[in-house]
Amino acid sequence: MDEDDEQQKNMNQPLLIECDMADEERIEATEICVTACEKFPGDPAQCSKMIKEQLDKKFGSFFHVIVGNAYGFTIESEVSHKLQMAYGYIGILVFKG
Repeated sequence: MDEDDEQQKNMNQPLLIECDMADEERIEATEICVTACEKFPGDPAQCSKMIKEQLDKKFGSFFHVIVGNAYGFTIESEVSHKLQMAYGYIGILVFKG
């Protein structure tokens, strides 16, 4: 496997940047985010809508979701309900506030 193949393989894995969720919630939230990114690869609005609906249903309202490839943020969130990750070239921020 050459370097380009290895880099492409790594791009298809979720990269956790910051998370203060409990392990079970983190694992499920990450899986939900990856599924949404794979289902709507070119549509961040649909991707974020799916993530929000699934997280609200699973862990209770009110989650906020940002999906995109170029954004900055400063937020205040509930403790133990924030996840920032990357999947490929897509950045995902999920928080309850």
